[in-house]
Amino acid sequence: MRIAIACMLAAVIAIAAASAPVFFDAKLEPPAGRVISGYDDGPMLAAYSKAVAPHAPAMISFDAALDFSTASPFLTKYREFADRYGFFVADVGLSFHGYERDVSIGMRDPDIIVTANGLRAVGRPVLVRIGYDFNAPSALYEPSAYIGAFRHVTDLFHRECPNAATVWNPTAAGFSDSHYLKWYPGDDVVDWWGIHVSESHDLSRDETEAFVEEAERHRKPLVISATTRNLKSEAEALRWYASMFDFVRAHSAVKAVSFGIDSRQHRWPKVASYLKQQLADPRFIDATEAATIFHPQRPEE
Repeated sequence: MRIAIACMLAAVIAIAAASAPVFFDAKLEPPAGRVISGYDDGPMLAAYSKAVAPHAPAMISFDAALDFSTASPFLTKYREFADRYGFFVADVGLSFHGYERDVSIGMRDPDIIVTANGLRAVGRPVLVRIGYDFNAPSALYEPSAYIGAFRHVTDLFHRECPNAATVWNPTAAGFSDSHYLKWYPGDDVVDWWGIHVSESHDLSRDETEAFVEEAERHRKPLVISATTRNLKSEAEALRWYASMFDFVRAHSAVKAVSFGIDSRQHRWPKVASYLKQQLADPRFIDATEAATIFHPQRPEE
C-alpha cells in the first residue's frame, strides 16, 4: 500500500514539474506561464475574432515563398493587414523547397533581403519559420542544403530584421522518420522550435512527446501550428480542441499556438463557446495586451 501511494505521489510530482512555468530567455519569448494565442491571416480571421471576443488573437500567421515574384505581393498584403489590424506578433513561414541549395549559397539573397526589410519596416515582432515542414514526406528538403540555407537566412535576418526570431519547424506528419534532427541547423541560429500538427492523433503520438522533451532539453520555446480542417462534426471538433488545450497546459515549453479553422467550425455554437472559454484563461496572450508585452518597434521613416 505504501509503495502504491509513493508511486502515485511521485507521478503527481512529475506531472506538476512538467507543467510548471518555465522561461528559456529566448528572443520574443513571452513571460513564464504565458502562451501567445494565434490564428492565420485567412478570410475567416474576422469571424474567428468575433467568435472568441474579446480574446482576438495576438499572433497572426502568414506563409511566403523566397521568390522575387511573390515577395512584393506578400509584403503589400502584409502592410495593408498591419494597417487594419493594429499591433500583432507575426508568424511568417518562409518556403524554399527545391531551391534550398540556391538559398544556402546566396543566390536568393535579393529576395531574402527584400522580405526582411519589408518585415522590419512594418515594425512588428516576427517569428520566422525558415523552411517550415522541411520533413514533410511529400516534399522533403535536402538536409545539408537545408541546414546551410537556414543558417544563411538567419545571418541575413539578424542584419536586416533585428525584430525577428528564428523558428525551426518540422511537421508531425514527418515523424515516421525518427531522424528529424539531421535537419537541425544548431542552437546558435535557432531561437524557437515549432511543430505543425494536422491530424487528430498527432498530439498523442510518442514522437510528438519526444519532440517537446527535446525542445526543452535544447531550452527552446515551442510554437504549435494546428491546421486541422477536416473535422466533420461538432463533437469531433470539440475533442480536437480539448486535446489541443490539454496539450498546451501539460507542456510548459509551449509558448505560442496558432489555429487554422475553417468556416464550418465557426458556425458550431458549442465549438465557438468552448474556444472563447478556453482563451479567457489568463495564460493566453490576446490582442489586447500583446503590444504591452512585446514592446513594438516603430517603423522606420
